[in-house]
Amino acid sequence: GTESANESYVIYGQDSYDFAVLHLASMLDQEIPVYEVYVPENSTQTGYTATVVDHDNDTLTFSLGNNNNEDLFEINANTGELSFKSAPNYEENVNTNTYKVEVITNDGTDSVSQIVIITVTDANDLPQIGGEMTGSVTEDVGADVVGDLSATGQLTITDQDAGEASFITTTLTQ
Repeated sequence: GTESANESYVIYGQDSYDFAVLHLASMLDQEIPVYEVYVPENSTQTGYTATVVDHDNDTLTFSLGNNNNEDLFEINANTGELSFKSAPNYEENVNTNTYKVEVITNDGTDSVSQIVIITVTDANDLPQIGGEMTGSVTEDVGADVVGDLSATGQLTITDQDAGEASFITTTLTQ
């Protein structure tokens, strides 16, 4: 007769950074399970840590595949924590904010893998103010007819979030 052996693994992600984890599903065209994570831009954290149950209690190591976007990521070989090598910027990658990564777990004999889909979401970026930011006045020198002193300069503002760069004009009185 024919002898066969079966070893089962369960892989699941941990939502360790309070990011919105949607679901674990199987892709229709392959048997590798898929895990989806949504993370805000400007951070290397993905919120995903691979966790594997090995009933033999073997020492497990984690690695990445090489057929997708793995070159942009790193994984801790001992803990399974997945992170970006450098923080993604949503505005710089408008057409490519979804990444596919294969996480591989090996127990020294067998390997099992899981696809992780990471979607980077937009976050409100802080505006950058530049230009001449200081001015000085000397009391009683250069006052206008009503005694007001003024200093002039030009400030600039840039904001990566489209349509959000503006100043509010105000007058300070004492």
